Amino acid sequence: MEMQHVMFSLFGMPVTLYALCVVLSLALGLLLLAVQQRKFCLRTDTAEIFALLALPLGLVGARLFYCLSRLAIYTDMGLVNILRLWDGGYALWGAVGGAVLAALLTAK
Repeated sequence: MEMQHVMFSLFGMPVTLYALCVVLSLALGLLLLAVQQRKFCLRTDTAEIFALLALPLGLVGARLFYCLSRLAIYTDMGLVNILRLWDGGYALWGAVGGAVLAALLTAK
């Protein structure tokens, strides 16, 4: 596994350029959500509930999808390594699934 270049450390955890791009895209997505909320006259709490659900569900979904697709590796290393979120390993489709689940829960 290739190590990415660490730009700096935050609270003892390494921050890479990839991580910064993910955080900036997340911030841009939340800004777009706020603009669209006003455009479609949604209640304020609808967007807030979606954001509060989508962030953790997207993160958990991305990590689970990644780890399940490499289950043999994580079985050899120890399943406890699945919980080591700072070691990297996320899959886009798991994040999409988490966001869809958040949208369904918000719609209820």
